[in-house]
Amino acid sequence: MIIYKIIKQGHGHSLFELIVVISLIGILSAIAVLNFNSGGVEVNLKAATKKLVSDIYYAQELAMSTGNSVLINLNDADNNYSLQWADGGYVTNIMGGGDFIVDFDQSDYAGVSIGSSGLVGGNLIFNSFGIPSSGGSEIQNELTIIVLNNINMIKITPYTGRISIDYVSP
Repeated sequence: MIIYKIIKQGHGHSLFELIVVISLIGILSAIAVLNFNSGGVEVNLKAATKKLVSDIYYAQELAMSTGNSVLINLNDADNNYSLQWADGGYVTNIMGGGDFIVDFDQSDYAGVSIGSSGLVGGNLIFNSFGIPSSGGSEIQNELTIIVLNNINMIKITPYTGRISIDYVSP
């Protein structure tokens, strides 16, 4: 009875108004989906940068806690990096077992590439005191360790091994 009174009083919506509203909802949904998908590489780059910085700190802490040198090998040719002991054996990955190798070509980091490195042979070594070195000598000045996607420059400070990230505009 109530529905009949509303329709009779003319408070209903016409078919044209419903089509316009549904069309607007569709357009707004399409814009939202496009904006959500366009940030994929940027999100992956941010995640890869955080992961690499975290793993560098992990390598430093591991070297100090075990009293053994830990090497980080940044391999731009294979777009990956690994953590290794001074004797060449791989550090065990505590998150998934197996060798500690992070491959940027995997889906979690799609679109991220390792660029130039200021390290000799792409190797960063932390001694048992956590002091960073490369090429057999301690790092003496702030040094760019690596550049990801020619945007994120990861730098290391001598003696302390403090990491900083500079964002370069593309």
